[in-house]
Amino acid sequence: MKVSILAKSICPATESLIDFLADKGLQTDCVIIERNSRKRFSDNEKAYRDAHTRFNNVTNYYSRFKRIKKAFWNSSVISGIMYKHVYYIPVINRFSLRRFCNRRDIPVFEVKKHSSVNTRDIITKRGIEYTLLLSSNWLLKAPLLDNGDIKIINGHSGKLPNHRGLDSMPWSVKNSDEVGLTTHFINEKIDGGDILKFYEIKPKKGMGLNDIHGEILKIRNYAFYDTLMGLSSGEILPKPQTELYPLHISMSFNQLIEINSALISEQ
Repeated sequence: MKVSILAKSICPATESLIDFLADKGLQTDCVIIERNSRKRFSDNEKAYRDAHTRFNNVTNYYSRFKRIKKAFWNSSVISGIMYKHVYYIPVINRFSLRRFCNRRDIPVFEVKKHSSVNTRDIITKRGIEYTLLLSSNWLLKAPLLDNGDIKIINGHSGKLPNHRGLDSMPWSVKNSDEVGLTTHFINEKIDGGDILKFYEIKPKKGMGLNDIHGEILKIRNYAFYDTLMGLSSGEILPKPQTELYPLHISMSFNQLIEINSALISEQ
């Protein structure tokens, strides 16, 4: 099975997945790195980022030093420079995904944007069966998705088709629905591709939203691997989403605090 990964030039999650797959005997064929970074975001994305930044500050999710570092890093100018040139910057290049792959003899291809003819050609010419999406600055779309033979798998933090879009996990909690991660193929609709498998987690009493999010991240590597094996064996059959539920809008800061307070007060 030939598997590639789409990621940004700095992506610890990709490094973790590559090593996890290798331990299972599955070598990553190549990594396609997106070098450009976004400067503009939708109103919904801005609201999401602002609410979660406030929420994480109030709940002390990050230390004061880390909050300052993240604010500096998230500057569009700084992040743009870092993502484009991290491989060449001394000391900082220890965060470079390209450097990580070089040490493991994994071919790396750099593109300006994942949604490009270049990415499509790399996947097609190398005969990649499945591509895993770990990180990207933009939603995937044409011309990458023009070729129906390209199968890209995403891990979504919510149960599809019920919970699509931003903040699917907290909306799941609010609605008393199952919580976990759904692997699915990517198409032109947000979280609208064929469903592959849902991996449920059982939050323990007293866990807050960030704790639950952490538990979902812990199962992501296994979910990708298990999905690949299931597709290969025929045990997993893609299930089209015949009914697309409305996309969630991002939760407000007050909504996040309310749900989190209710969770951690459970005994």
